[in-house]
Amino acid sequence: MILQGLAEILRRESGMTVKIDTTKNYYEVLGVSDKATSEDIKSAYRKLALKWHPDVCKEPFAHDRFVEISLAYQIIGNPEIRQRYDYLRKYAVASDSDYSNYQYYREQQETFYQDQQQARQRAHEYASKTLEEVLGFIFASAVDIVATSGVWEIPKKKIPFTSYISAGIKLFILYICVFIPFTRYLSVPGILIGLLIGFVMVLSLSRDAKRMGIINLIRAFLFVTVPLIVICFILIISIAY
Repeated sequence: MILQGLAEILRRESGMTVKIDTTKNYYEVLGVSDKATSEDIKSAYRKLALKWHPDVCKEPFAHDRFVEISLAYQIIGNPEIRQRYDYLRKYAVASDSDYSNYQYYREQQETFYQDQQQARQRAHEYASKTLEEVLGFIFASAVDIVATSGVWEIPKKKIPFTSYISAGIKLFILYICVFIPFTRYLSVPGILIGLLIGFVMVLSLSRDAKRMGIINLIRAFLFVTVPLIVICFILIISIAY
């Protein structure tokens, strides 16, 4: 890592152009075309993850293969990085005579080099996660994965059990605040107070999402909020009848 850092400093100070391997076809790695949609890419990565993740594949090269497909997913699964990658592949040979285009191409190279290094690091992190965590991350991504978004990243630290309980209770309160206005049991002031409490819960849950990740927030909903909702309905039914 130290040598890489020194090489990076020397490269920048000397004005050297980064040599990007544009022959590396990340689309082929995932088995999709360069016209593939975000959902196509996500689906292809999921299938390959089920096949090559070290948890299920015991081949000696499974780890390296999984890192390779994870790197490809980080590159073309991110719309911004994918656009930059496509541009570099299309204009692999920049014209020195056209200085303005050459400068722009070089800037794109510099940025993509950094993107690639970060993507490679995340790919290795994915390989250290369980298959369940990786698949959960893909399932939770209802939008295209943005690599720089901390909300969608798999947390590196273990989340305390109390955090799940706290988030689950907040989600339950939010559910009640949203559900009650559709009933006739509260007056207008009561409904307004409920919506205000719900807004406070949303703000608190947004902080929880950044701290513990969307995946764990979904787990809190499934294993804490849902049981609380079921218990409440059972109590209501038993009291009513």
